[in-house]
Amino acid sequence: MSNPTPVEAAVPEAGSQYFGRRAAKLLLVVIREGTCPAKRPKVAFSAAIGGESRAIGPFTTDITLIYKRVINIGSAYSTISGVYYFTFSYHAGGNNLVQLNLYKNNKLLVASFDHQSVYDNADNGGNAVFVQLQQGDQVFVRLIANTHIWGNDALSTFSGCLVVE
Repeated sequence: MSNPTPVEAAVPEAGSQYFGRRAAKLLLVVIREGTCPAKRPKVAFSAAIGGESRAIGPFTTDITLIYKRVINIGSAYSTISGVYYFTFSYHAGGNNLVQLNLYKNNKLLVASFDHQSVYDNADNGGNAVFVQLQQGDQVFVRLIANTHIWGNDALSTFSGCLVVE
């Protein structure tokens, strides 16, 4: 059996304002594989903060992160109900607190936290979850007030995929 070939690979250009606004309420990017025997959409995405290396935060209020760099390709946002797997990761300096929360429709699913330290000058962390989604659900990552992360084209990422319809 040969590997499926992605088709319909038209995604907003990585880093574009169009994708940045949509990514704030990111559901998923759909990849349609024309050679897949079942002919049904395969749903997956990966995105990074994007841009030059820089600190994101701290802010005085919680903010929804905008992932501007699409790491893989796809064609649309998913409307397929099912069980999805989501994961997020971050890189941060140890001089500030770090807390990222993953939400479904404003309900906290999982979080990742790191304490401030004068002895630790870099931190990496993340979390993952399986979750049932219905059409219209929104999944997103928030940076909690008075915390920070470090972002660029490869650091601080958010990924997800459909596991079971």
